[in-house]
Amino acid sequence: MTILPAAIIVVNNDLVTSIQDKLSQQLHLNEIITGDEFDSRVSTDSAYPDSVRLDGQRILVIRPLDMVFDRTLVDVIIFIKNGLASVLTNKFGPPGATYPVCRLYWGQLCIF
Repeated sequence: MTILPAAIIVVNNDLVTSIQDKLSQQLHLNEIITGDEFDSRVSTDSAYPDSVRLDGQRILVIRPLDMVFDRTLVDVIIFIKNGLASVLTNKFGPPGATYPVCRLYWGQLCIF
């Protein structure tokens, strides 16, 4: 059995459902939530991001990337458009890489 690493990933909010489903499948996500839901959980429990990581969860947060939010709470920020995923921020590896969404996986994000 392969153990997948924990992470909080933020993506832009204008994704179609099929892309969300593809990300969920390929990245083995535990949950997909909105930015408002994530912010609500953090305001209720400031240790929520740490709890996600300690529990080995993989959370995808969908929110407008031009919106002001605490980027230090998340591990990876990805902008997706036209079937391509551009890594804007990555705590685990270098940002700036772009991958086809259909071939996106943990190793490309340098999350081990």
